[in-house]
Amino acid sequence: MLALAALLNLPNRATAQADFAPIGATWYHAWANYNVGFPGNNLEGIVLQESVSDTVINNITTRKLRRTSFSHNAQNALVSTPLSNIYVYATEDTVFSYDVDSNRFVPLYVFNVAVGDTMTHHSIGAPAPPGFVTTWKTVVDSIGYPVYNGKPIKKIFHHEVYPNPGQRQPPYFQYMGQLMGDWNTYFVAIHIPEDSYRINGLRCYQDDTLNVHFTDVNIVPCDSVPPGPNSISDVDFLSRKLSVYPNPATDQVTIALDGIAMQSVEVLDMLGRRVLLQEYKAGTNKTMTDLSNISKGTYILRINTKDKGSVHRKIIVQ
Repeated sequence: MLALAALLNLPNRATAQADFAPIGATWYHAWANYNVGFPGNNLEGIVLQESVSDTVINNITTRKLRRTSFSHNAQNALVSTPLSNIYVYATEDTVFSYDVDSNRFVPLYVFNVAVGDTMTHHSIGAPAPPGFVTTWKTVVDSIGYPVYNGKPIKKIFHHEVYPNPGQRQPPYFQYMGQLMGDWNTYFVAIHIPEDSYRINGLRCYQDDTLNVHFTDVNIVPCDSVPPGPNSISDVDFLSRKLSVYPNPATDQVTIALDGIAMQSVEVLDMLGRRVLLQEYKAGTNKTMTDLSNISKGTYILRINTKDKGSVHRKIIVQ
């Protein structure tokens, strides 16, 4: 998803990327299309991205990344959908990806950057539809080296300067790629209108040397696929029955579902990661949820019922 036009070299910070996407590497991305406040479907699933083989494109040996989406349909049957493949190759400091529209390779992740560098990015993967943003620019804000599995991994933070100045773009990591959003599309920050929104983020990355979980694997396993969508009538019905107050909240929030028993309440961050789970074996239609251990920010409440599916509501913790 990320590409760069011209960057500075940082010889004191070598970042070997030649082993990016070794065969057998896997990425698990969680995705969700939610509807908040109006009738509509709530859809959730995962995208499994696998490094499967080498192939040659334009006389360049590249790594094929196969992508498959998994979700449950209205009958709660698991459905798999093939997505467009991504083809990459890497040098010591840059990962390149094949751009279908231009039939050429463009930088996807570049690591020889300095704070203040301007980067030009290009969409990759399947051909972009008419009117779709295919080029955008960002500036590097900072560079970090978090440690995963005992290994320091370079992390690039950046914000957009074109076409939406000031919008913060998701960081990207050495070896693992981008934390949030999809590789082949322009990332739009989530403003969470009351009608609908989409979130997707990297849940897990695994290869022979790294096994990184961005979620609590004991709560959300890498390959866990959420249940099927709610019907439009169910979502509308539940939305009208749901009360959440106060919102914004500080230490706690009251959740009430008029006349309907809740089986559980989940608090999700904006990557779709569960940060809190409360379960009610006997069911309850009103509960107070403790938020004192949750960082300030915007979250999604997911209220699950036994027979009517789930309903979601945006909440701000301050």
